[in-house]
Amino acid sequence: MAWRWPWQKMEKRASASGFTAEIMAARESYISGRRGVAELTATAQSCISLWENAFAIADVSGTNVLDRRTMALLARSIALRGEALFLIRENGLVPCSDWDLRTRGGAPSAYRVSISEAGGGTTQTALAAEVLHIRIGSDPAAPWLGTAPLRRASLTAGLL
Repeated sequence: MAWRWPWQKMEKRASASGFTAEIMAARESYISGRRGVAELTATAQSCISLWENAFAIADVSGTNVLDRRTMALLARSIALRGEALFLIRENGLVPCSDWDLRTRGGAPSAYRVSISEAGGGTTQTALAAEVLHIRIGSDPAAPWLGTAPLRRASLTAGLL
């Protein structure tokens, strides 16, 4: 300890040692996105766009309900969520924004689906035969759920 005069006060300096860590954490949470799979990166969005475009130009034979718009929505949902769900109706497939399901014997038996509308969403209950539920990366413990490719790749914002 250095010598000082009695009337001099001890000098105290404040340091922002955690400031850089806070900035890095804020940046990481921004990059991670809502689902924590770094969906805001240009690379991820480029890959999702490739899936969308590839599905949109696919020529599906045997049905007329899988048009280009529906196929693009299907690809985007699969890429971001690992699953896509559509209600099967007379006029085509209706995309569902959110859903939960009931299983019987390990297989889905009924769905409660939310459908986005311009004036507000609606909720409906449908049997498993009334929906088209596509999933990828399913876990053997929960085969009725899909897993997004980015989540399976374990790409984190810290790595970015």
